[in-house]
Amino acid sequence: MRIGLFTDAYLPDINGVVSSVATLKHALEELGNTVFIITNHKGTKIVEDEDGHILRLPGLEIKKFYGYKMSSPVQFSADAYIERMDLDVIHIQTEAGVGMFGRQMAKALHIPIVYTYHTMYEDYTHYFNPLDFDSVEKLGKSVIRTFSRVMANGSQAVIAPSEKTKQALLQYGVIAPIYIVPTGLDLSEYDRKNLDENRVQSIREELGFTSEDHVVVFVGRIAKEKAIEIPIEAISKNADPHLHLVIVGGGTDMEYYQDLAKKYNVSDRVHFTGKIPKENIAYYYAAFDCFVSASLSETQGMTYIEALASGLLVFGRRDEVLKDLVDEGKSGYYFDDANELSQKWDIFFSKSKEERDALRAYCISKTAPYTESMFAHKALSVYNQAIDDYKRAYHVERIRMVDDFVRLTVMRDCDNEPVKIMIPTDDFFDSQRIQC
Repeated sequence: MRIGLFTDAYLPDINGVVSSVATLKHALEELGNTVFIITNHKGTKIVEDEDGHILRLPGLEIKKFYGYKMSSPVQFSADAYIERMDLDVIHIQTEAGVGMFGRQMAKALHIPIVYTYHTMYEDYTHYFNPLDFDSVEKLGKSVIRTFSRVMANGSQAVIAPSEKTKQALLQYGVIAPIYIVPTGLDLSEYDRKNLDENRVQSIREELGFTSEDHVVVFVGRIAKEKAIEIPIEAISKNADPHLHLVIVGGGTDMEYYQDLAKKYNVSDRVHFTGKIPKENIAYYYAAFDCFVSASLSETQGMTYIEALASGLLVFGRRDEVLKDLVDEGKSGYYFDDANELSQKWDIFFSKSKEERDALRAYCISKTAPYTESMFAHKALSVYNQAIDDYKRAYHVERIRMVDDFVRLTVMRDCDNEPVKIMIPTDDFFDSQRIQC
């Protein structure tokens, strides 16, 4: 199959969407498919990478939004590139310029669309409502729901990474078929046996930790929607002087959280590493004792899966996306606030090192459904269904009575010319009564 993945974010950028797209590309290629990435870059010209399999459209960098690139949905000179790819399906990963361009190409070239809903945008309204006005909040959420519904219903199939995401889309009024396809990982990247142990230990040493220290790690974007204030507050409430929090990642709210650590008088126990290259992330999981995230904005929670694949127990706020990952006391612990999180840390670290190490195998076992191969196979199944539905779907352009017949002019999206059908009047109206 020839597949086009249209995304506004791709390598060398690092975020959840990028990771998902890169993993899917590799896994699909391993199964013998031809995959093209259509993305953007900071530049004014179209650039092709990897023998034409990565097409980068002109774009502008928006530093306020973590360096994301924004490109125009109108790309006159890029049409010919897409046509030469001879795609069987277009898989849209994002909603901005590149995603919109992909939808235009799908319509122009009569190619079915699969759309992955990666982001719960309702959790990001604070970016355009910094003063927290209720009216702005309500309007923003209403616009997001409408926009999401239009994007999803303009596709032959929608992929939701979790049941939580599917239910949200149904509440938005999405009627297009929705398939749950969890994002996969190359689990071997996080296997402790594949890591340099000296390098793992050097990370702890560089941050000044000893064998007596209990170290919790957060990995992700440093942003308000991640609710990092909860684990920082939990550190301040915990009496164990050996308990530390390491925050791995970069983002626009770094200074806010550094100031918050000062406010709680825990600057010596809360450590910020800044942005870490993707190839080093596995070492930061391996270097510490457990993982924490207080975010409720996740559509799947890839960092939880990465942590579990590294053999770490995870601490997460109660959320639907965690129900298949966190078994209380075995692969992790749930919490609702800083007080409960602090108490759960005490429970975990009261166990002996041997007891904690014994839980590693169970943590790793929870990641079995998230392999690259399974991810690709499920995606291919959705592609085939979308292609089949696209070929079978007709819409009526005109109805005309001709003597004792009803003449229907119908059109398929995959065709250039309409089809005319003559149906006896009685049969036509009988069919309408049955539908009613």
